[in-house]
Amino acid sequence: MAFAPIAPFAPIGIALLLGFTVGRLRRGRVTAIAGTRLGLSGLFAVAVACGLAVDFADVSNPGLVALVGLGAGLVFSLRNFQVTGMMVIAVGVATNLLPVALNGATPVRTQALVDAGMVDIGDVDRVLLDGARELTTDDTILPWLGDTVPVAVFDQVVSFGDLIILAGVVSVISNLMLRRRPRRVPPSAIASLEAFGWREFAVGDGTMVEVVHDLRSLDDSSAETTAQREFVPTAASSSAKPVPD
Repeated sequence: MAFAPIAPFAPIGIALLLGFTVGRLRRGRVTAIAGTRLGLSGLFAVAVACGLAVDFADVSNPGLVALVGLGAGLVFSLRNFQVTGMMVIAVGVATNLLPVALNGATPVRTQALVDAGMVDIGDVDRVLLDGARELTTDDTILPWLGDTVPVAVFDQVVSFGDLIILAGVVSVISNLMLRRRPRRVPPSAIASLEAFGWREFAVGDGTMVEVVHDLRSLDDSSAETTAQREFVPTAASSSAKPVPD
């Protein structure tokens, strides 16, 4: 009997839906995700492609392909650790990677298949697992890190690493929706601002406008002048430093 999940995308779909829902409840915006730039995004594509190949294609060495995909996913998540929730995903990926690296495949608990309603107890001896999976034996290393959690509603058996990854996806999506872009000053307004003593200067990949106000003393005999500076960003910039006068 071959093992093939009926609804393989249901858990990740639910995680995405929960992420967007939590983000909206926190008054986040879906459009905020569009402006997010993640490092080494090509590794994410490699991880997804390897996962799909292992589950739906007849690859010659599924264990190696799974290991490459998990490794790519781990590096990608660690590279983007600054995104809230990405480190949670990294922990989940590492939890899934370890048993594959030690056993050559993801160990699957036999009783979990029965509890999930995927096989009958009398057919356990005839179960044939697809992809980079193998039934747990006495020689299996860290079997508890494999697919041990039955999810009968989706006809699947998942690992603790999978659950951690799903929690991380919810966190990443909801937090990315809360990102705000700095307010921009229209280029047409720059000339008017300069007429009031404001100066434009470049910072990084954006432009900053230095706002200089002269607050003169009410005492006409006083010649002291106090300068108050404020910075108004016209393009996204992570930091800004005052330009020396």
